[in-house]
Amino acid sequence: MANYSIIHLELMGLAHIRIVTKGLKELQRKLERLPKEIERIRREILAKYGRKIEQEAKEACPTEKLKESIKVEFLPNGNFNVKHSSEAKPYVEPVIKRNKVEMRSEIERRIGEAWQT
Repeated sequence: MANYSIIHLELMGLAHIRIVTKGLKELQRKLERLPKEIERIRREILAKYGRKIEQEAKEACPTEKLKESIKVEFLPNGNFNVKHSSEAKPYVEPVIKRNKVEMRSEIERRIGEAWQT
């Protein structure tokens, strides 16, 4: 009978995944590869959602002045800040909130897929 390992991980407060492996060698190989893969996935998804949030927030604004106040600043660590005028806040915050949920789901799904390979 094969030994299975089941591990639950919380990843940087962004995702929760359940890992199932068969045998210690497979577990060790996957755990060695996982940090680089998580970082690659995290940066890719943050870049995608930073651009998406900026676009959707601008589309939600009723005036050109408000649209022009919205800028996404990407940081060297892969994170981003959404900058906007105080008048744009009611249009920007719901977009951020909605996309944050989608972003977390995508991170969980993509890390789970990476674990399976």
